[in-house]
Amino acid sequence: TLTLASNLVGSSKTAGTDYYVYAKSDATFYISANDAITADRLIGGFHYGLIGETETVTGNKLEADMVKIRGINQYSFWDLKYRPVASPKGMVNIGGKWYDIYLLNSEHITNGTSKAGLTIAGGDSVTAGRLMPKIPLEYGGNNTLNYGKFTWFQACEVAKANAKRLISYSEFPTIAYGVLEGVSSSINAYETVAGKIEHYPNLTSKYGIEQATGTQWIWGSDLANYPTDTVWAWKANTDSRGQIYSTDNSPTAVMLGGHRGDGVNAGSRASNWFNYVWYSGWSVGCRLACDSLNPVRKSRK
Repeated sequence: TLTLASNLVGSSKTAGTDYYVYAKSDATFYISANDAITADRLIGGFHYGLIGETETVTGNKLEADMVKIRGINQYSFWDLKYRPVASPKGMVNIGGKWYDIYLLNSEHITNGTSKAGLTIAGGDSVTAGRLMPKIPLEYGGNNTLNYGKFTWFQACEVAKANAKRLISYSEFPTIAYGVLEGVSSSINAYETVAGKIEHYPNLTSKYGIEQATGTQWIWGSDLANYPTDTVWAWKANTDSRGQIYSTDNSPTAVMLGGHRGDGVNAGSRASNWFNYVWYSGWSVGCRLACDSLNPVRKSRK
Protein backbone atom coordinates (compact mmCIF):
# COMPACT_ATOMS: atom_id res chain seq x y z
CA THR A 1 0.00 0.00 0.00
CA LEU A 2 1.33 3.39 -1.03
CA THR A 3 0.21 6.74 0.38
CA LEU A 4 1.10 10.34 -0.35
CA ALA A 5 1.83 10.74 3.35
CA SER A 6 4.46 7.99 3.47
CA ASN A 7 5.72 7.23 -0.04
CA LEU A 8 5.92 10.59 -1.81
CA VAL A 9 9.49 11.41 -2.82
CA GLY A 10 10.87 14.78 -3.89
CA SER A 11 7.83 16.97 -3.36
CA SER A 12 4.92 17.70 -1.04
CA LYS A 13 1.27 16.82 -1.44
CA THR A 14 -0.33 19.59 -3.49
CA ALA A 15 -3.92 19.98 -4.70
CA GLY A 16 -4.41 19.84 -8.45
CA THR A 17 -1.32 17.69 -9.09
CA ASP A 18 -0.66 14.54 -11.12
CA TYR A 19 1.40 11.92 -9.31
CA TYR A 20 3.27 8.93 -10.73
CA VAL A 21 4.05 5.51 -9.28
CA TYR A 22 7.49 4.03 -9.89
CA ALA A 23 8.88 0.53 -9.36
CA LYS A 24 12.52 0.16 -8.31
CA SER A 25 14.83 -2.72 -9.16
CA ASP A 26 14.73 -3.89 -5.53
CA ALA A 27 10.95 -4.53 -5.83
CA THR A 28 9.94 -1.45 -3.83
CA PHE A 29 7.72 1.37 -5.01
CA TYR A 30 7.35 5.10 -4.51
CA ILE A 31 5.29 8.10 -5.67
CA SER A 32 6.63 11.21 -7.41
CA ALA A 33 5.28 14.34 -9.06
CA ASN A 34 8.02 13.90 -11.69
CA ASP A 35 6.88 12.01 -14.79
CA ALA A 36 10.36 11.87 -16.36
CA ILE A 37 12.40 9.73 -13.96
CA THR A 38 14.50 7.27 -15.98
CA ALA A 39 16.32 5.39 -13.23
CA ASP A 40 13.14 3.51 -12.23
CA ARG A 41 10.14 2.10 -14.06
CA LEU A 42 6.99 4.21 -14.37
CA ILE A 43 4.00 1.90 -13.84
CA GLY A 44 1.03 4.21 -13.31
CA GLY A 45 -0.36 7.27 -11.68
CA PHE A 46 -3.34 9.27 -10.43
CA HIS A 47 -4.58 12.82 -9.85
CA TYR A 48 -4.79 14.57 -6.48
CA GLY A 49 -7.53 17.08 -7.14
CA LEU A 50 -8.77 20.40 -5.78
CA ILE A 51 -11.50 18.78 -3.70
CA GLY A 52 -10.40 18.91 -0.09
CA GLU A 53 -10.01 15.74 1.95
CA THR A 54 -12.68 16.98 4.39
CA GLU A 55 -14.94 18.83 1.95
CA THR A 56 -18.65 18.51 2.72
CA VAL A 57 -21.29 17.24 0.32
CA THR A 58 -22.28 19.85 -2.28
CA GLY A 59 -24.55 20.15 -5.29
CA ASN A 60 -26.42 16.97 -6.14
CA LYS A 61 -23.62 14.71 -4.97
CA LEU A 62 -23.93 12.14 -2.20
CA GLU A 63 -21.48 11.30 0.56
CA ALA A 64 -20.65 8.11 -1.36
CA ASP A 65 -19.68 10.28 -4.34
CA MET A 66 -17.51 12.58 -2.23
CA VAL A 67 -15.56 9.65 -0.80
CA LYS A 68 -14.35 8.86 -4.32
CA ILE A 69 -13.24 12.37 -5.28
CA ARG A 70 -11.90 13.97 -2.11
CA GLY A 71 -8.11 14.29 -2.35
CA ILE A 72 -7.03 11.47 -4.67
CA ASN A 73 -9.65 11.11 -7.40
CA GLN A 74 -10.45 7.41 -7.61
CA TYR A 75 -11.57 7.77 -11.24
CA SER A 76 -8.11 9.02 -12.23
CA PHE A 77 -6.05 5.87 -11.53
CA TRP A 78 -4.20 4.53 -14.54
CA ASP A 79 -1.42 2.02 -15.28
CA LEU A 80 0.50 0.82 -18.32
CA LYS A 81 -2.54 -0.87 -19.88
CA TYR A 82 -5.53 0.76 -18.17
CA ARG A 83 -5.06 4.30 -19.36
CA PRO A 84 -6.18 6.83 -22.00
CA VAL A 85 -4.69 6.85 -25.50
CA ALA A 86 -3.65 10.45 -24.80
CA SER A 87 -1.64 11.79 -21.88
CA PRO A 88 -3.33 10.69 -18.63
CA LYS A 89 -2.58 14.00 -16.93
CA GLY A 90 -5.68 15.52 -15.37
CA MET A 91 -8.06 12.91 -16.74
CA VAL A 92 -10.71 10.60 -15.24
CA ASN A 93 -12.35 7.45 -16.57
CA ILE A 94 -16.13 7.63 -16.78
CA GLY A 95 -17.95 4.71 -18.39
CA GLY A 96 -14.91 3.47 -20.29
CA LYS A 97 -13.94 6.85 -21.78
CA TRP A 98 -11.48 9.41 -20.41
CA TYR A 99 -12.34 13.06 -19.78
CA ASP A 100 -10.36 16.15 -18.82
CA ILE A 101 -10.98 17.22 -15.23
CA TYR A 102 -10.28 20.84 -16.08
CA LEU A 103 -11.35 23.28 -18.79
CA LEU A 104 -8.86 23.89 -21.57
CA ASN A 105 -6.21 26.42 -20.60
CA SER A 106 -4.67 29.01 -22.92
CA GLU A 107 -1.13 27.57 -22.54
CA HIS A 108 -2.06 23.99 -23.44
CA ILE A 109 1.17 23.32 -25.40
CA THR A 110 3.24 23.73 -22.24
CA ASN A 111 0.73 22.50 -19.67
CA GLY A 112 -1.42 19.96 -21.49
CA THR A 113 -5.15 20.35 -21.92
CA SER A 114 -6.17 19.69 -18.30
CA LYS A 115 -4.41 21.50 -15.49
CA ALA A 116 -5.56 23.48 -12.45
CA GLY A 117 -4.73 27.08 -11.63
CA LEU A 118 -4.31 28.38 -15.18
CA THR A 119 -6.31 30.71 -17.42
CA ILE A 120 -9.45 29.49 -19.14
CA ALA A 121 -9.14 29.45 -22.93
CA GLY A 122 -11.85 31.39 -24.75
CA GLY A 123 -12.49 33.31 -27.91
CA ASP A 124 -11.63 36.70 -26.43
CA SER A 125 -8.58 38.03 -24.57
CA VAL A 126 -10.18 41.00 -22.84
CA THR A 127 -13.42 39.75 -21.30
CA ALA A 128 -13.86 38.00 -17.93
CA GLY A 129 -10.19 37.08 -17.66
CA ARG A 130 -10.15 34.62 -20.55
CA LEU A 131 -7.26 34.29 -23.01
CA MET A 132 -6.94 33.03 -26.57
CA PRO A 133 -5.32 29.59 -26.70
CA LYS A 134 -2.00 28.94 -28.37
CA ILE A 135 -1.95 27.51 -31.90
CA PRO A 136 -0.80 23.85 -31.72
CA LEU A 137 2.59 23.13 -33.25
CA GLU A 138 0.93 20.74 -35.72
CA TYR A 139 -1.03 23.65 -37.17
CA GLY A 140 1.78 26.16 -37.55
CA GLY A 141 2.17 27.29 -33.95
CA ASN A 142 5.46 27.91 -32.16
CA ASN A 143 4.26 28.12 -28.53
CA THR A 144 4.09 31.89 -28.92
CA LEU A 145 1.37 32.49 -31.52
CA ASN A 146 -2.22 32.61 -30.26
CA TYR A 147 -5.32 31.95 -32.27
CA GLY A 148 -7.03 35.19 -33.22
CA LYS A 149 -10.34 33.54 -32.37
CA PHE A 150 -11.57 30.27 -30.90
CA THR A 151 -14.17 28.72 -33.14
CA TRP A 152 -15.33 25.09 -33.35
CA PHE A 153 -12.63 24.61 -35.98
CA GLN A 154 -9.86 25.68 -33.59
CA ALA A 155 -11.29 23.53 -30.79
CA CYS A 156 -11.10 20.51 -33.08
CA GLU A 157 -7.48 21.32 -33.93
CA VAL A 158 -6.45 21.57 -30.29
CA ALA A 159 -8.20 18.29 -29.57
CA LYS A 160 -6.58 16.44 -32.47
CA ALA A 161 -3.12 17.81 -31.65
CA ASN A 162 -3.47 16.23 -28.20
CA ALA A 163 -4.90 12.89 -29.40
CA LYS A 164 -8.27 13.88 -27.97
CA ARG A 165 -11.74 14.86 -29.21
CA LEU A 166 -14.69 17.11 -28.37
CA ILE A 167 -17.46 15.82 -26.11
CA SER A 168 -20.90 14.89 -27.44
CA TYR A 169 -24.20 16.05 -25.99
CA SER A 170 -25.18 12.44 -25.28
CA GLU A 171 -22.26 11.96 -22.86
CA PHE A 172 -22.09 15.42 -21.30
CA PRO A 173 -25.07 15.05 -18.89
CA THR A 174 -23.36 12.01 -17.37
CA ILE A 175 -19.93 13.51 -16.78
CA ALA A 176 -21.49 16.74 -15.42
CA TYR A 177 -24.00 15.02 -13.16
CA GLY A 178 -23.80 16.01 -9.51
CA VAL A 179 -23.49 19.78 -9.93
CA LEU A 180 -25.97 22.18 -8.44
CA GLU A 181 -28.29 22.85 -11.35
CA GLY A 182 -29.38 26.29 -12.52
CA VAL A 183 -26.49 28.30 -11.07
CA SER A 184 -23.35 29.90 -12.50
CA SER A 185 -20.00 31.07 -11.19
CA SER A 186 -20.47 34.83 -11.55
CA ILE A 187 -24.15 35.22 -10.71
CA ASN A 188 -23.83 32.98 -7.66
CA ALA A 189 -20.49 34.51 -6.57
CA TYR A 190 -18.41 31.34 -6.68
CA GLU A 191 -15.48 32.94 -8.50
CA THR A 192 -12.30 33.86 -6.69
CA VAL A 193 -10.51 35.00 -9.85
CA ALA A 194 -12.52 35.47 -13.05
CA GLY A 195 -11.07 33.40 -15.86
CA LYS A 196 -9.07 31.09 -13.60
CA ILE A 197 -9.35 27.31 -13.57
CA GLU A 198 -10.30 26.83 -9.93
CA HIS A 199 -12.57 24.84 -7.63
CA TYR A 200 -16.26 25.64 -7.19
CA PRO A 201 -17.72 22.87 -5.00
CA ASN A 202 -21.28 23.31 -6.30
CA LEU A 203 -20.10 23.18 -9.92
CA THR A 204 -18.01 20.02 -9.49
CA SER A 205 -19.52 16.80 -10.83
CA LYS A 206 -19.75 13.51 -8.96
CA TYR A 207 -16.68 12.35 -10.91
CA GLY A 208 -14.60 15.35 -9.91
CA ILE A 209 -14.98 17.27 -13.18
CA GLU A 210 -14.23 20.87 -12.17
CA GLN A 211 -16.28 23.87 -13.38
CA ALA A 212 -18.42 21.30 -15.16
CA THR A 213 -21.26 23.76 -15.72
CA GLY A 214 -22.05 27.43 -15.26
CA THR A 215 -18.51 28.63 -15.96
CA GLN A 216 -17.72 28.31 -19.66
CA TRP A 217 -19.68 26.92 -22.57
CA ILE A 218 -17.67 24.15 -24.20
CA TRP A 219 -17.76 23.29 -27.87
CA GLY A 220 -19.41 19.89 -28.39
CA SER A 221 -18.98 17.48 -31.25
CA ASP A 222 -22.60 17.51 -32.45
CA LEU A 223 -23.53 19.58 -35.51
CA ALA A 224 -26.97 20.73 -36.65
CA ASN A 225 -28.64 22.76 -39.39
CA TYR A 226 -30.09 26.13 -38.39
CA PRO A 227 -33.82 25.38 -38.17
CA THR A 228 -35.32 28.36 -40.01
CA ASP A 229 -32.84 28.77 -42.87
CA THR A 230 -33.97 27.65 -46.32
CA VAL A 231 -31.49 29.14 -48.79
CA TRP A 232 -28.42 27.04 -49.56
CA ALA A 233 -25.17 28.51 -50.90
CA TRP A 234 -21.38 28.31 -50.76
CA LYS A 235 -19.93 30.38 -47.92
CA ALA A 236 -16.28 31.42 -47.41
CA ASN A 237 -16.11 31.21 -43.62
CA THR A 238 -13.41 28.57 -43.14
CA ASP A 239 -10.35 30.83 -42.98
CA SER A 240 -9.56 30.20 -46.67
CA ARG A 241 -9.53 26.43 -46.22
CA GLY A 242 -12.29 25.59 -48.65
CA GLN A 243 -15.93 26.68 -48.42
CA ILE A 244 -19.06 25.35 -46.74
CA TYR A 245 -22.17 24.63 -48.79
CA SER A 246 -25.05 25.06 -46.36
CA THR A 247 -27.80 27.41 -45.27
CA ASP A 248 -26.98 30.94 -44.13
CA ASN A 249 -26.16 30.22 -40.48
CA SER A 250 -25.27 26.55 -40.66
CA PRO A 251 -23.87 24.25 -39.63
CA THR A 252 -24.23 25.08 -35.97
CA ALA A 253 -22.27 23.25 -33.26
CA VAL A 254 -23.69 22.44 -29.85
CA MET A 255 -22.26 24.24 -26.82
CA LEU A 256 -22.57 22.54 -23.44
CA GLY A 257 -22.98 23.46 -19.78
CA GLY A 258 -23.49 27.23 -19.66
CA HIS A 259 -21.16 30.17 -18.92
CA ARG A 260 -20.45 32.23 -15.81
CA GLY A 261 -23.50 34.48 -16.24
CA ASP A 262 -26.11 31.98 -17.43
CA GLY A 263 -27.73 31.36 -14.04
CA VAL A 264 -30.86 29.21 -14.31
CA ASN A 265 -29.98 28.25 -17.90
CA ALA A 266 -26.79 26.48 -16.82
CA GLY A 267 -26.67 22.83 -15.84
CA SER A 268 -25.69 19.29 -16.69
CA ARG A 269 -28.15 19.10 -19.59
CA ALA A 270 -27.75 22.71 -20.72
CA SER A 271 -27.10 23.07 -24.45
CA ASN A 272 -27.02 25.90 -26.98
CA TRP A 273 -27.52 25.02 -30.64
CA PHE A 274 -27.62 28.59 -31.97
CA ASN A 275 -24.01 29.36 -32.86
CA TYR A 276 -22.42 28.35 -36.15
CA VAL A 277 -19.08 26.58 -36.33
CA TRP A 278 -17.20 29.79 -37.17
CA TYR A 279 -18.51 31.68 -34.10
CA SER A 280 -16.00 32.92 -31.51
CA GLY A 281 -16.67 34.54 -28.15
CA TRP A 282 -15.19 34.91 -24.67
CA SER A 283 -17.80 32.58 -23.16
CA VAL A 284 -16.93 29.56 -25.32
CA GLY A 285 -13.99 27.24 -24.69
CA CYS A 286 -13.69 23.48 -24.55
CA ARG A 287 -13.06 20.39 -22.48
CA LEU A 288 -11.64 17.30 -24.15
CA ALA A 289 -11.99 13.52 -24.03
CA CYS A 290 -10.43 10.41 -25.54
CA ASP A 291 -10.75 6.62 -25.73
CA SER A 292 -9.05 4.04 -23.53
CA LEU A 293 -5.81 2.48 -24.72
CA ASN A 294 -7.17 -1.05 -24.32
CA PRO A 295 -10.97 -0.94 -24.46
CA VAL A 296 -12.76 -4.01 -23.14
CA ARG A 297 -13.81 -6.27 -26.00
CA LYS A 298 -16.57 -8.86 -25.74
CA SER A 299 -15.97 -12.16 -27.49
CA ARG A 300 -18.45 -13.33 -30.09
CA LYS A 301 -19.79 -16.86 -30.16
